[in-house]
Amino acid sequence: MRKSIALILALILGITLLAGCGGGANSNDPNIGKWTAVSASAMGMEIGVADVFENGCSVELKANGKCVLDLNGEKTNAKWTFENGVLTIDEKGDEVYGKIENDVLTLTIPDDEMEITVKFTKEGTREPAGSGNTDNDNAISESAGGAIGDMLGEYTCTGWEVNGSRTDEGAGEWLKFENATRGIVCIAEKEYPFTWSMSGNIITINEDVGLTYTATYENGVIKLDTGMLYFFEKK
Repeated sequence: MRKSIALILALILGITLLAGCGGGANSNDPNIGKWTAVSASAMGMEIGVADVFENGCSVELKANGKCVLDLNGEKTNAKWTFENGVLTIDEKGDEVYGKIENDVLTLTIPDDEMEITVKFTKEGTREPAGSGNTDNDNAISESAGGAIGDMLGEYTCTGWEVNGSRTDEGAGEWLKFENATRGIVCIAEKEYPFTWSMSGNIITINEDVGLTYTATYENGVIKLDTGMLYFFEKK
């Protein structure tokens, strides 16, 4: 497994990395389920998950301390434990540590030269965001409730902020959540399709071009941080 992960990440970073996976306790454990990668970073640089794992990346935590790691379509069995807030994943003696907070699973994978941090959100049994299954994405969209269901639609930029200085007007920027996994953002007259996920009021946006951004959703306003803070409100 270590070699397969290193070969994939070397295409992006030009270095060798280490990875692993883990397992759970009993069938009543709330952590049990399938977790899909939504963002990754290394050396302070955001990495597009779709660029690194073209065929997806997920961790399925099962009962009795078992789990399945799916990296780019290659599945590996491992074991996991969760004690005192620390998630430990053991794949044939290779241990990786992480945490689960606010419905986000974070794994920090060490290497001799660096660390890579991968964040996952619990997807249940549905296909990972951006899997390309339009029927599945539409079905999720139709059944989505709460904040995600309310968020779907098109938003217009009402202003931006740089270095604490805000301008209350847009320049044609817009943002659209097409369904529960896909959307498009238009910045500087260029459109960027993306996959997205939401945990609490935090939105993770993974552009198809490989850039990852975060945004917040509160009182009908989306604040998108790209280095410049954009404010969007639904049309």
